[in-house]
Amino acid sequence: MDSSNAVKDIASSQVPSNPPEKPPGVLKETESLIKDFSELLQDHAKLALLETKRVGKSAAALVAFGVGALIFAFIAWLVLIAAVVLFVSERGYLMASTASALVAAVHLLAVFIFYKKMMGQLDRMNFSATVRSFKSTLSEFKSTEKS
Repeated sequence: MDSSNAVKDIASSQVPSNPPEKPPGVLKETESLIKDFSELLQDHAKLALLETKRVGKSAAALVAFGVGALIFAFIAWLVLIAAVVLFVSERGYLMASTASALVAAVHLLAVFIFYKKMMGQLDRMNFSATVRSFKSTLSEFKSTEKS
């Protein structure tokens, strides 16, 4: 092999076949970053939408099952009360009408107690701390306007 061919072989092996690409500019990098961020936000929005649909279906199923359970519990309670009234009247302790009136009175008393407890909770539902905060902010705002 002659020396000129050896130099050509060495030179051709060291020369890259493709010239190195210039690094992309700041504008291209920014555009790429914005595009990636936009796609990421879209993916998150799609995921949130799918999860919201799933939660909505689950909530509807929970409500349906709850209503079904409530109906069965109500029927069971009525049967239990009827059995107690029949038991008391058959044993001769009270007449059926008196036992029914007594059961109704006990239930009305329970309803009254629940009503009073519910009315006691109303003061907690008026967002009093938030209203106070808004009022103080408005008074501060009005005092700075007058100054």
